[in-house]
Amino acid sequence: MIVPMKKITVLCLAEKRQAALHQLEKIGVLHLVPCAEPQESGGLEEARRTLARTGQAVAILKRYLAPEHQQQQSVTAAGGDIVERCHKLVGEQKSLSDECTALERELARCSPLGRFDPQTLNQLKQRGLFVKVYKVPVKNPPPLPQNAFVQVLSEERGIQWLVLAADTASEYPADEFDLPKQSIDEMRTGLDSQRKRLAQIEDELTGLAHLLPEVNISQTAARNRLAMEEARSGMGQHEQLAYLTGFCPEPRIDELKQAAAANGWGLVIDAPETSDNVPTLVEYPRIVKPIKAVFDMLQILPGYREADISAVFLIFFSIFFAMLIGDAGYGLLFMLATLAARRKFKTAPSYPFVLLGILSTTTMLWGIITGNYFGIPPEVLPAFMQGIRVPWLLESDNIMQLCFVLGAVHLTIAHIWNAVICYPDKRWLAQTGWIGLVWTMFILASAVVLGNPLPIALTAVLFGGGIVLVAGFMTPPADLKKDWINHAMLPLNVVSCFVDVVSYIRLFAVGMASLQVARSFNDMAVGVGMSHMLALPISALILLLGHGLNIMLCGLGILVHGVRLNTLEFSLHKQLEWAGSPYKPFGAKE
Repeated sequence: MIVPMKKITVLCLAEKRQAALHQLEKIGVLHLVPCAEPQESGGLEEARRTLARTGQAVAILKRYLAPEHQQQQSVTAAGGDIVERCHKLVGEQKSLSDECTALERELARCSPLGRFDPQTLNQLKQRGLFVKVYKVPVKNPPPLPQNAFVQVLSEERGIQWLVLAADTASEYPADEFDLPKQSIDEMRTGLDSQRKRLAQIEDELTGLAHLLPEVNISQTAARNRLAMEEARSGMGQHEQLAYLTGFCPEPRIDELKQAAAANGWGLVIDAPETSDNVPTLVEYPRIVKPIKAVFDMLQILPGYREADISAVFLIFFSIFFAMLIGDAGYGLLFMLATLAARRKFKTAPSYPFVLLGILSTTTMLWGIITGNYFGIPPEVLPAFMQGIRVPWLLESDNIMQLCFVLGAVHLTIAHIWNAVICYPDKRWLAQTGWIGLVWTMFILASAVVLGNPLPIALTAVLFGGGIVLVAGFMTPPADLKKDWINHAMLPLNVVSCFVDVVSYIRLFAVGMASLQVARSFNDMAVGVGMSHMLALPISALILLLGHGLNIMLCGLGILVHGVRLNTLEFSLHKQLEWAGSPYKPFGAKE
């Protein structure tokens, strides 16, 4: 159920705005909407910077968090100090890494010089000698100047590195080698020292990582501070009065009234206007709350003025999941994995595990009535497993027919829902017409795809009556001038309706593909043979990898097909755009 909201305006003295915000933060029921363009201030900018630096520190320390520290909660330092120390160490780490890289490159460049020390050349130059280092080819080297002394330092790949010394400056037509500022030994010593310091920094960051809980607290405090600064900067002011607006769930209005009376605020309570961007708060009944796990994963939410389809979504998603997986053996594996995960994560919310339990159960039931266990051929199954199969579901055409029935029923529910909402507005008649068109498309799909007989009279009545009702009542007469495009698009929408019904055949196609993949890997494993010890592990590996790959492909099929049929086909017919923004009350987070 989407919780009704009220639009709230809170008025207080301008000098007491900060106190009012602190009280509203404690109550935590008002979803704030800026009354004015937020004014940039030093406090707002500082709050953003603090939150960014704290978030970066959290990300850094998580990389150094050892498994034995993940559950450790004791702290010995303030979060802010840890953040600053972390940034200082990371800055030093980056600087040292850059210096190490530069030294490594310089050592690689100067490696042909051996343990050459440029200080020696400098001493010779101070004595008046002309001394330089050159790179010359071994074959056809340039002629040496007269009275020059040459010392070859090394030779590699047809190149010689040599020192040329002479009494006077001499021109030598060869590539001069840029000498390093330090000796080779000094560079190596410096590199070793920097590497040791890098190791010390790594150790220190690892030591700080177990203080991550305190940094998380600082991050939460930074978020709260930023929310407070944004709320303050978004308040409006008129003379000596300050005010703010927001939305509050109707069941919690009394909490605001009590706070207003205790603090001397003015309180204006209105119904939201059509133009307001009202946040959505969904309260799920216990029986359908498991589907919240899917909505959270997809990050979708109905708009405030849209419908909560969680119950229909859960029912049909469970059916689609079972048909797309289609294997009782896989369903059993899912159930065992769910029970193991629940046992490991005892403090986690229960609804995701309940959803997985429902999906595992429906998958097992579908696999049992269709006789599918890890793709094992039906004739190999025990007699009691063969006996509990439903014969009607053993024919491919019957399963495809079932897919079309599911599609027509699914879309019919959407239009019945729309008609109930529209009544007594005459547009409910247009929704009734769409129901006729949906079943017309079901009849056509069955005839075209499955070759079923086409009942001409019934099809004509459903199609003709549906078109008349939709065209005649889809738009109120007063809105025809601005909404005429809906009538122009009607032929395309009718074709789209046919495509929507046919698209449910994907349940059969993907399920059949999963079955064939499982059987193919089984055949491969049997082909390798299980008659001797060497072939047995190979066959087991083929089965493990093959069925593992098939399960992953099935999971992808759930996201692509099972979710799509609810969030696209059904939602389009339900006129649901998933345009909701979540209800986020202003309040300190723990």
